[in-house]
Amino acid sequence: MPDDPAAQVLDVPVVTDPATVLSNVPDGSIKIPDNWKESLPSDLRSDPVLEQIKDVSSLVKGYIHGQKRLGSSIRIPGTDADENEVNEFLGKLGRPESADKYTELETKDLPDGVEVNADFVKSFREAAYKSGLNDKQQVSLLQEVMKSELSAIDQNTGAEEGDLDKIEDGLRAHFGQAYDQNLAVAKKAYDTFVQKDY
Repeated sequence: MPDDPAAQVLDVPVVTDPATVLSNVPDGSIKIPDNWKESLPSDLRSDPVLEQIKDVSSLVKGYIHGQKRLGSSIRIPGTDADENEVNEFLGKLGRPESADKYTELETKDLPDGVEVNADFVKSFREAAYKSGLNDKQQVSLLQEVMKSELSAIDQNTGAEEGDLDKIEDGLRAHFGQAYDQNLAVAKKAYDTFVQKDY
């Protein structure tokens, strides 16, 4: 029976692709009811996240925003990740392409006569790179190591000066008034028998 509406519906091809369906609908001709949430399954309808969404337009905007955020997010590699995935992840966190690309250490604040051991810095940077440190972490940690080393140098220098003071005090006690005379003899012997450039 050709006039039967049910028969006419059955003759229409079924389209399952929403983009195809929507591309054939003129703009503004789809009317979404205000109670659109009622058409959702009850478990979705009762989700607290949907309470914040007032209309379909807000839902779509939120979905688009979420997809963009997912696209720019950093995924933590799993235990099965290969070396390339781990390196890509560490690069996104700020680790340079190689150990020699780390920022150079500022040495302007070093005391006179103190030089940075280039071999140590190179080894340190290689270890930092293998450990996955980003540039900021590497600089901060290297500065802390340098501070610790400078503190140790200051302590050793102070101890040496303290030791010299103790030795001098001991010699003064031993020689008494003859200390200055014996010191002058020792200096003269040094100047006479020890080469100046030695």
